[in-house]
Formats: sequence, C-alpha cells, structure tokens
Amino acid sequence: MDNKENMNTITKQLLQNAEESQNLLETYTKQTKKTNATETNTIPSRSTASEEKKESLEAIHTVSTCENGTSQVASSVKKNKYGKIFEKWSVSDIVFLAIITTITLLTGAVMPLLINVPLFGIIQLGLSLQYSIFITIALLKVRKTGAMLFMSVISGIVLVFMNPIMFLVLVLCGLICEGIAILISRGFKTTLACIVTAILYLPLSLPFLHIYYSVLFPKAEVGAAVAAMRGGNIWINLGMSVAVIALNALGALIGYFISKELSKFAFYKK
Repeated sequence: MDNKENMNTITKQLLQNAEESQNLLETYTKQTKKTNATETNTIPSRSTASEEKKESLEAIHTVSTCENGTSQVASSVKKNKYGKIFEKWSVSDIVFLAIITTITLLTGAVMPLLINVPLFGIIQLGLSLQYSIFITIALLKVRKTGAMLFMSVISGIVLVFMNPIMFLVLVLCGLICEGIAILISRGFKTTLACIVTAILYLPLSLPFLHIYYSVLFPKAEVGAAVAAMRGGNIWINLGMSVAVIALNALGALIGYFISKELSKFAFYKK
C-alpha cells in the first residue's frame, strides 16, 4: 500500500508540473506574437520573452527530473515487490500452524485402512484431499517463509513412531516446497505460491519413498501398501501419481475458497 501511495503522489506531481510547463509555453508563445506585432518597446519585449523562455525551460527540466525520479521509484518498487524473504513470526502464527497441523494429522486416521492395499501411492491418495485443504488454509493465513517446513517437522515428529523414514521424507518435501515458494514470490507472498506448494507437497514424497524402499531397503518387511512403493506396473504407478496430484489440486482449490470465507473472521485476517 505504501508503494502505491508513493506512486500516486509522484504521478500527481508530474501532472501538476506538466500543466505548469504547458501554461508557461503558451504564455511564451503569446508574448512572442505580441512582440512581433508591436514595433515599439522592442528591447523590453525581448527581455520579457527571454525570461519567459528561461522559466519554461526550467519547468521542462523539472518535469524531466520528476520523470527520472518516478522511473527510479518504479524500478525500486518492482525490485522489492514481494519484500523480504524472511519475516518475523508472531506467537499467533506458531499457534495457528500447530493447530492446523494437528487437525491435518487427525484426518490421517484413514491410513490404517489403506496400509494393506497393494497399490502404489494408495496412502498418499487417501491423504491428499484433506492434507492439501488444510495446508492451503494454513499458508494463506501465515504467508511467511518456514511455514511449510514448520508443519512438516511437526507432522514428521508424530509419524516417526509409525514409520521412521517419514520424518526425513516430510522434512525434505517441506524444504523443496519452501524453495519453490521462494522462487515464485520470495516466500508465500502470493496465492499462487501457496496453492502450488499445497499441490506438490504430498506427491513429492512418492519418488523419495520409491528410492528408499526399492534401492536402499528392497528386502525390508513392510505392509502391502508400502511394498507397492518398490515398483510394479509403471503405467499403474504413473496413473496413481497423476491421481494424487489431481486430488491435491482439488483440495488446494477447496482450501482457497474456504480461506476466502474464513478471511471474514477476525482470527483469520492476515
């Protein structure tokens, strides 16, 4: 808002200077015509015209200077459009993210129902909708670098008791999402960055889990759903990956509309 107000003030000044310059030029033109038509008092008329011309040139110089200043301000505003990458957190930010993460983990109660389904990415598919909804709501509220990583760490601490590798995988996914958000808008400054992050968060875990179970621990005894992460039919795996991304995109869209409704309440206002 400050940058917009500065731009409006400078624009008004430019318009005023341009009007003054035009008036001076018109005065100079009239004076010149009057001087040519009058044969008497030639010397004073030329002196007056010279002064008017000097004033008009000064006015034009002022306008040019203002235009240069405006272009410099505009370039500065464009350069710092999204502000700083790292911003100070408040206690309310931490509390809100912790609550949202807790709710998100509670919605993962469907996981035990899917653990024995021998299908690549079935667990991610079952968690995609609710995870992307709550992640979108959280990021649209707390638009600060580190928000996604904070939620990933909390989720990883809880899930590490179910599957130790999940802590590392979720933290890696969180770091990648943070990097993507920084590239898009120096953090979660734009809605696009928040939605893209929510869409990619869970799908990013698929390649990490595939590498872990198929390359590092190919013979470890795990459930059917986790064992399916080692490979199988490539077309089924690809189809499931696309389905996970699509479901996350749907959840992010739902989360966006929910956040718009929540923004009417004081506790959610940015």
